[in-house]
Amino acid sequence: MKGRKLVSGSGILAVAVMMALPIGTSFLCNGNSVTSVNIAGVIDEEIPLLSVPDVKPLSRGNICLSGDNLQDDYQPAIAIDANGNIFVAWTYYIDQFESNIAMTYSIDGGETWAEVRMWDIEGIESYPDLCFMQSTGVIWGVFSHLSVEMDTMGFFMIPDVEDPTTWEAHRWLFDDDEDVTATCVGYFRDVSLQGCISHMTYAGYDIEGCLTLGLCEPPDYNSLHHFWDAQTGKCRTAPAFHYSIGGTDNYAHIAADWLNDTTNKYQVVWKKVDPTLPDGEPDKDIEYTQWQEYIPGGDYDQMCPDIATSGNNVYIAYMANNNVFGDWDIYCYYSNDEGETWQESPIIVSSPGNQQYPAIATDGTNVYCLYVEDGDVYFTMSRDGAVTWEDPKKINDQDGSVAEEWRNVALAGGSILWTDNRNDNQDIFFDVAYGAPIFAITKISGGFGVTAQIKNLGTVNAENVEWSITFDGPVFIGKEKSGTIDIPAGGEATIKSGFIFGIGPATVTVNVGGTTKTASCFVLGPLVLGVK
Repeated sequence: MKGRKLVSGSGILAVAVMMALPIGTSFLCNGNSVTSVNIAGVIDEEIPLLSVPDVKPLSRGNICLSGDNLQDDYQPAIAIDANGNIFVAWTYYIDQFESNIAMTYSIDGGETWAEVRMWDIEGIESYPDLCFMQSTGVIWGVFSHLSVEMDTMGFFMIPDVEDPTTWEAHRWLFDDDEDVTATCVGYFRDVSLQGCISHMTYAGYDIEGCLTLGLCEPPDYNSLHHFWDAQTGKCRTAPAFHYSIGGTDNYAHIAADWLNDTTNKYQVVWKKVDPTLPDGEPDKDIEYTQWQEYIPGGDYDQMCPDIATSGNNVYIAYMANNNVFGDWDIYCYYSNDEGETWQESPIIVSSPGNQQYPAIATDGTNVYCLYVEDGDVYFTMSRDGAVTWEDPKKINDQDGSVAEEWRNVALAGGSILWTDNRNDNQDIFFDVAYGAPIFAITKISGGFGVTAQIKNLGTVNAENVEWSITFDGPVFIGKEKSGTIDIPAGGEATIKSGFIFGIGPATVTVNVGGTTKTASCFVLGPLVLGVK
């Protein structure tokens, strides 16, 4: 069993030293606040969160988030929090030696956008990825950082989208990796899952295109259990090129493609691990886990997988050229039982023609997919768990303007981002694929049971939306209640737990159409007190 532990130090030249752990060696990590950064024992420099006044989101049909600036903007990422706020990040190119991670947000479903801010870090930052951690209410982001000092992976936390003073970023200080790329993030309960592809040279290894998976754990999120695939397990994965992470309540799932040096074909590999296991257990390690397999294929290529998860459902969208023309089509490999069994469905198969670079998402009810074809971005969705897919809808309103590269489209539900070149440089554009409900859980209150206020921030009515209120703790009667509800566009609704009975501290989780919010409380008989 191999691995390593990285530790974050916060404050001015804060240094953390740890004893060697059973899974590997201790490392140091920098911590930085919104206004400054001090990298423990390695670099001492300020990394402010900058406002960028010359980059202003513009509304012109499709909404241009990167404004009129002449720099290139690409690799967008998106997440939506429990209040329906949309948070967006992307790569802001300056020159061949410098790029930063730019960010903006909308609190009204994408109608208006805040000023653009960015982490001003010396070096090349790229490949941002985002996820909303439902258990903590925090949006996590990751990015690749390449500089003279080191090639590494960075991350940032957004606890309050509307308050940039709460935002903070860090870089993990491992200096024995090179060419860090394809950074991606997901979550498992309250563990942030952070992955990348790198040239691994740690502890005598020399693996190009090596998959890694880091588990960043509470309460302080200042350490990273860092695993990598040293190519001795069931499924080889190096050299890997494209990578995606997802998590459920029970497991962490990953999907990547690699070049098989025997067949000279690209294959998509899936693995899952159990982050709750003790260090040293094989099923906690992406190399040795018993749960790993290649997507069935043949004498053709499978590439660019993207993974989405919800409940026990796992969806992997990828592109394959398994037709007589040799062009690319989009498929979905999906499981309804955490990967115990799998099925496959065609998302879009249209020859001749290339459908490429899929992005997939799910809200717990529907599954959504984007892809690029002939310089246009298309949206489709499945209402039956990826068994069948609706006719695709073109999103960009100027033909042939979409960048045809991996990680240049992103989506969360019906909210869509893409890299667009209509202005003779690359910009980040936003639109909605269809009138969609966007749920915000605006308040959770106690009393006799729990009451939750729900608002539909979207542009269409929501009908038969599944909801649940679930207690975790010493609740003996009424521990979970569920149902369906209709919420008109712009309207509000109330859901209630009904009668409960228990004694002691507990947490309560409200789930409405895949949007969740968790609060702590104290249960005293039928009363729920101190909800916060």
